Amino acid sequence: CGNTIGHGGGGSIRGAGPLKNLVFSVHMYDVYGQSSRVSSYFTTFLSNYVAPLIVGEFAADHGPGKEVDEDTIMQLAEQHGIGYLGWSWSGNGDGLQSLDITTNFDPNNLTPWGNRLINGANGIVSTSDLCTCFN
Repeated sequence: CGNTIGHGGGGSIRGAGPLKNLVFSVHMYDVYGQSSRVSSYFTTFLSNYVAPLIVGEFAADHGPGKEVDEDTIMQLAEQHGIGYLGWSWSGNGDGLQSLDITTNFDPNNLTPWGNRLINGANGIVSTSDLCTCFN
């Protein structure tokens, strides 16, 4: 979840596991409010590649006044073959309801963030493939 874990010392962490099968997960919230910050993270991580990367959590914001550049996150994730997990399905409180993808856990009632994540440019509908086990 750190901003720099994969930029230097990540190799030693990866090597510490007996199976060497670590995946790094970055949580991209308001620290990544500008395109340049998102781009810099991906570029630096990929140039110092130590393990696969996933954007493990992100949303369009992280509460009032804490914007996240979700467009750049989704674009660069797609461009670099990096997976992402939009956060979160429903039920956030304490001023973080804007992170909800659905209203009241109803998949037919997407929030603006949920609609962006699922139906927007580089969103789930346009970038996902059905797993072959469902064919």
